Amino acid sequence: MNPTPPTRIDVDEQSSDLDAARDLLATTYAGNEWRADATAMPFAFRFAAVGDTAMSLRTIRFDGHLQGVMTPSEDFVVQWTTRRSRARRSRTGTTSRRSCR
Repeated sequence: MNPTPPTRIDVDEQSSDLDAARDLLATTYAGNEWRADATAMPFAFRFAAVGDTAMSLRTIRFDGHLQGVMTPSEDFVVQWTTRRSRARRSRTGTTSRRSCR
């Protein structure tokens, strides 16, 4: 008997609609109580993912502020930012500030 192969993922979504972007990300990452706000720059959003349910590569561009709770998962996430300094709260509750250039 052959095991079922992982389901393929191929997504490329873009929008200038802040609420639609928030809803897509909250659904994708099982988010709770997510809030999105515009910043001084014009809002733009892009989410792309390729791979399968076993492993995928994803990229997100979100030109705004996004806040909320993510449900714990087994995903391994690597993240970096490309604009301005921002505060980041870790799982331990400590806050660090990094300058991203």
